[in-house]
Amino acid sequence: MHDHAIGGPGPDVRRDEGGWISGPCLREPAEGGRRGRYYIEAEAEDRRLEDRLAAIRSREDAGTIATRQAADERIAVMEQHLAAVRELCKQHLEGRAR
Repeated sequence: MHDHAIGGPGPDVRRDEGGWISGPCLREPAEGGRRGRYYIEAEAEDRRLEDRLAAIRSREDAGTIATRQAADERIAVMEQHLAAVRELCKQHLEGRAR
């Protein structure tokens, strides 16, 4: 079943191998300037998040941290990521049509 069949994203939107939604509207900045800069910086934040989560997973798999500690660290990393993306929205998109 496609996401759009249940009220989700439309047919141009798909999931990558990690389960993240991707598609032209999410990857390509529609205009330059502040909005284009937002997309560039948001993608950098996404890569940082992936790297930090992979590092936590690696330490957990190696047995150097417990499952509970890994979960707590994942939560902290994801909260930091959300805060960073919200700040990017304020810097680059606030007050503009979205």
